[in-house]
Amino acid sequence: FYLTNNAWSHDCLRTFHCGLVLEPLLHSYRVHLKTLRRSIPQTLETSHERCFHGESLIPLINDESDHDWSDRTTVCDTQRVAHPIKWRRSSVMQDSWRLINGKELYNLQFDPGQRKNVSNKYPDRVISLRKVYDRWWKLISPQMDNEIPIAIGNIKRQTITTHDLRNDTCDVAWNQGQVRAGHICGGYWEIDIKVDGTYKIELRRWPEETDYKLRDGIHGDDSNWRKDSIKVSDAPMYEGGKALDVEWAQIKVSGQTMHAEVENDQRNVTFEVRLKSEQTHLYAAFYDRKERSIAPYYVYIEPIGGD
Repeated sequence: FYLTNNAWSHDCLRTFHCGLVLEPLLHSYRVHLKTLRRSIPQTLETSHERCFHGESLIPLINDESDHDWSDRTTVCDTQRVAHPIKWRRSSVMQDSWRLINGKELYNLQFDPGQRKNVSNKYPDRVISLRKVYDRWWKLISPQMDNEIPIAIGNIKRQTITTHDLRNDTCDVAWNQGQVRAGHICGGYWEIDIKVDGTYKIELRRWPEETDYKLRDGIHGDDSNWRKDSIKVSDAPMYEGGKALDVEWAQIKVSGQTMHAEVENDQRNVTFEVRLKSEQTHLYAAFYDRKERSIAPYYVYIEPIGGD
């Protein structure tokens, strides 16, 4: 099964027509996510505390032509904000109908490029799709303030990155181009400490596989990227890297604050800290000569001793 949430974000009629979401107008997924409930029962039946809202794909897999999928209505949105907003960048999908942001209505059967808003022509359809969205929002919104912590201590070594950061602006370094450019961001990680004990928390500017030093910049191509198949304009994603003049580092976790100076030849900064089993926040930062706070792009956490 191929499931994706990515799509071409430009004019699909002038490139290829995939019927997927176009940002920011979008527009809708042709790749529907349906629960494989009957095909993986042992996975899905393990907890009585969970419930599932999908449909089995078994009739589709078995080519049971009498099974009607056309009445199924699904909702997707792309919030990209710290606190979700009702109707923001949303799509309600039923057969060929698409309700966008609760206001615009398109029929892909006659308008695959979603260019003609027919909401005034079919007000009853808009009302019915809005009701579906309202039920969906009522179902999911109570979870929106819940944290989704990363488990620590249940595996030998956990890696977290700035992609996992939480902050109110949602401004994080989430791709390699931003990491290479030294995009400055900050925030905290939601973590769930599974086991009491002593932990080593290692902060790095570059991933450990590169063996670069904290203050190193990167000159030229260090990844041997495919220049025959990747656009030249995308080169900053694959080569080069800004040197950051890191002077010292700090972590804050479970009411404890630790600092460490950075020497010129260091590849990482490590801290050893006693932690109790709990859900908490981890703050970590590098500071440069201008005293700018810069979240470490790579953090490695491992238990090194239990009680």
